[in-house]
Amino acid sequence: METRQKSLLGQYAGFASRLIALLIDGAILIITMNLVVWSLRTFRDFLDTFLLFGSLRSWPIFDDPSQSVSITVSSTLLIIGYHVLFVFIVGQTPGKIFMGLRVVSVDGKRVSLFQALIRFLTYSVSAIFLGMGFLWVLLDDRRQCWHDKLAHTYVVYAWAALPDEAFLSQQIQQLKGMSRKRRG
Repeated sequence: METRQKSLLGQYAGFASRLIALLIDGAILIITMNLVVWSLRTFRDFLDTFLLFGSLRSWPIFDDPSQSVSITVSSTLLIIGYHVLFVFIVGQTPGKIFMGLRVVSVDGKRVSLFQALIRFLTYSVSAIFLGMGFLWVLLDDRRQCWHDKLAHTYVVYAWAALPDEAFLSQQIQQLKGMSRKRRG
């Protein structure tokens, strides 16, 4: 008799899936911000070399992009826009899409713009106290971080994956076998 496995669709997402999604999003944002800075430097050098013969070097926007107020402001807006607009419009950031996760309101509906904004702005609350707000997902029955609780959201699996217990069992057996070989 074959037992039917329960799909992960709609189940609360765990710590590892969420962490990997966050790391992917972080990598995307770092690459994007570096491309923006590189583009501004290249544009400055082009204008400096071919048009203005050195007069742009005194402009604050092009002075030192890593410390420039305009670069800091644009990077901040990019980060906020990335997290808030993706969650509001699509329900997922690219990292969450890759990991098969979706952010939903506690009633199961789309996240409002206000919820997406609150969720992002309260990431810092989750980071306070050595990241306990993020680790809270390990203790919570609904796997909510503190920022999820404050924004009234859940992160759920967005696709009908089946947990592969046979694969996990095989991996455990292999590890046990390797452990025995080392001892014996």
